[in-house]
Amino acid sequence: MSVLKKQIKTKKTKEEMKSFVNNKILTLPMLSSVVSKTEWQIDRLDFESTLGNGYFLFMENLVEIEIKLSFMGNIAKAQIEKAIDTEFLKLEENNN
Repeated sequence: MSVLKKQIKTKKTKEEMKSFVNNKILTLPMLSSVVSKTEWQIDRLDFESTLGNGYFLFMENLVEIEIKLSFMGNIAKAQIEKAIDTEFLKLEENNN
């Protein structure tokens, strides 16, 4: 099983980032069609999907992402990483 781990530094607060993930990342067509469950635990969003299971952990100016990829998720790993990077970059660009 492959694991995708990322730490994204940002100028945003954890509340801004939580809102962004809820409204922008989880609604991406590529993700919303495969995510079967999400659950917030204060500053951590756990999720289950056909691509893998993992979490987003929100801290001030930092988001930690870990996804234990399924077989299908491993095949799509590059596309998943690119989508996450692209969306977080948009957030930074929109508010600078």
